[in-house]
Order: sequence, then structure tokens, then C-alpha cells
Amino acid sequence: MPLDTNQAQPTPAPSGHDFAPFRAGQLVSSIDTLKASWQIYKTHWRKLAMLMLLMLGVIALPMGIMMAILFASVFLPNLKNFAGNPAEIMNLLFTSSSTITILIFIVVYLLVTVVSIFFQITLMTTVATLETGKDLKTSFKITWQKFGSLVWVGFIYGLVVMGGYLLFIVPGIIFAIYYGFCMYTCLLEDKRGWAALARSKEIVQGFSWSILRRGILLIVAQFVLILVSMIPVIGWVVNLASPFIMAPLFAIYFFSIYTNLSDLKARGVQKDNLSDVDKLATVGIVLIPMALIILVVGFASFMQSKMNQLKFPPDGQYQGQPGTSQDLDIEDWTSQDIENYQKMMDRLKNQPNYPALN
Repeated sequence: MPLDTNQAQPTPAPSGHDFAPFRAGQLVSSIDTLKASWQIYKTHWRKLAMLMLLMLGVIALPMGIMMAILFASVFLPNLKNFAGNPAEIMNLLFTSSSTITILIFIVVYLLVTVVSIFFQITLMTTVATLETGKDLKTSFKITWQKFGSLVWVGFIYGLVVMGGYLLFIVPGIIFAIYYGFCMYTCLLEDKRGWAALARSKEIVQGFSWSILRRGILLIVAQFVLILVSMIPVIGWVVNLASPFIMAPLFAIYFFSIYTNLSDLKARGVQKDNLSDVDKLATVGIVLIPMALIILVVGFASFMQSKMNQLKFPPDGQYQGQPGTSQDLDIEDWTSQDIENYQKMMDRLKNQPNYPALN
């Protein structure tokens, strides 16, 4: 059965409810969506932070057990052989006990993956039920009941989007936008499998440009966060607080967009009112950073190739014949080439700072 938080018809939310601005019959702007999401987070931050703390604790538990098993089975019996050398520790870890180690890593990796997915879905469930005042226990119960269906929908979504990206990126972006709310349609509207993706596309159609703009804002926010996290001290604080703030905030942001579009579609609003100029600007916002990234990466690769040509390889190959741009083996040098090279080395040896040049 669908959760009771789903609004099949556009009924006004009671005054003071968190997501009421997104059920007002109008498309909320990107900035206002982010601001409202922040206000909702501040109202429920204790509950959301507790959920994230539980997730980190549960994930840390199997990791700790794995380290304890490795310490007891590999490290303790061979402490005398380590001699404080990390290389010897890693060599012992992946050779003498390779079978045990690989099995432990596989089991722990699978366990951590399942736990992470479960808590990510629980975060979605918690955000979707914030207005109802339900506790975390109820969120865990709902997640457990729908876990299989949600994992299957997420798997299909991942395959579709990945296939789109393999078709030269743009189809992947389109599929990600069209089917991005499939988890919510499964969770709140009881749609399963391909029906969840179809319902997501039905909600998104007519608003894809608006969703793209909201996604761009989120990417910009994440990019700024990454830059801030590189600052000493401040970055440490940001990285420490990020799981407790950014993950719940982004979940609220996405659910707010879903709530807004679902309400508009229920009211009969079929498309946004973005002008062609706004759409063109959106394309520019997407393409310009991509072009800059390609140029920077290309320039860095070009400079790296040039730097590699200036180096003497360790195998005795001379990179570049004097006066030419072609690679030439030392064995192919003429007597004049060798004489020129010896004269050059003699001049370098007469320089006062010659040792520094080596």
C-alpha cells in the first residue's frame, strides 16, 4: 500500500507544515527550494543527524571486526617479522594469508554495501515522513518492508542511466532527469520495477529544464563544498560535519522537488514557463564548464607529454636527436653527435653549480 504521505490530489497542507511551500500550486525556484530545504533541515536536524550517526556506527562495526580478525590471524603471529616496515606488513597481508584476507574483504565489502544502501533508503523514508512526526523506528520498518522493491528499482535506474552515458553522455543526463524520482514513486506511490520509472517520467515531463537547473545548483553547491574542504583546519571540520549535514540536506532538496512537481501535475499543470533564452542559458551553464574541463585536461596532457620528451629514460635511450624532434637510440648516433654531446657535458662540468644540475 502507498504511504499516507502521498498527496494523490492537491489538498492544501496545514499551516506550518514543512513542505507546504511545495504544495502551493506554483513551481518553486532553485534558490528558494534550497533555502526551504535548509529551514526544514534546521527544524529536524537532531533526528536526521542521529540517523547518520547510526549509519556510520553500523558501518564501522564490520570494519572493526575485519581489522580485529586480521590483527589476530595475520599480524600477531608475525609481529617479529614486521620490523616496522609497512611494505612488509602489506606483503604478508596479501601473500601468506591471501585466501583468508580476500574472503574477509569480500564479505565485509558486501555487508557494508548492503548496510549503506539500507540507510540511504531509510534517509529517504525519514525525509518523506518528516511532516507526520514518525520516529526513526517507523522509518526503519518502512524501509525493511520495501527494501527489495526499492533496490530493484534503483538497479534498473542505474542500468538505464549508465547505458545512456555510454551513448555519449547526453542521453545519460536525459535519462537521469526523467527517471530520477523513481525511488520516490516506488516508496510513496507503490510503483514497482519499470512502473516506478514510467511514473517518474510522467512527473518530470514538461519540467525537465527546470529540474536540470536545480541539478546544476546542487552540483555548484557540491563543488564549493569540495573547495572549502581543501582549506586546512576548516576543511577538516567540513569533512567531519558533511555526513550529518549535506546528505540529509540534499535528500530534503530532492524530495522537495518531487513534492513540488507531483503537486503541480495533480493540479493539471503540464509544463514550466521557461523561455527559450532561459533554456539556452541552461545549456551554456552545462556546456561551458564541460568545455573548460576538457581544455584543462587536454592542456595538462599536452604539457605532460612535452615534459616526458625532455627526460632521459632509464634504459639508455636518448630522447630526441640534437637538432631534431625525433627519438633516436644512442647506438644510432653518429660520431658528430657523440662529439657534440661530450662538448656539452664538458661545458656543464666547468659551471660552478654543476653538482646541482645532476
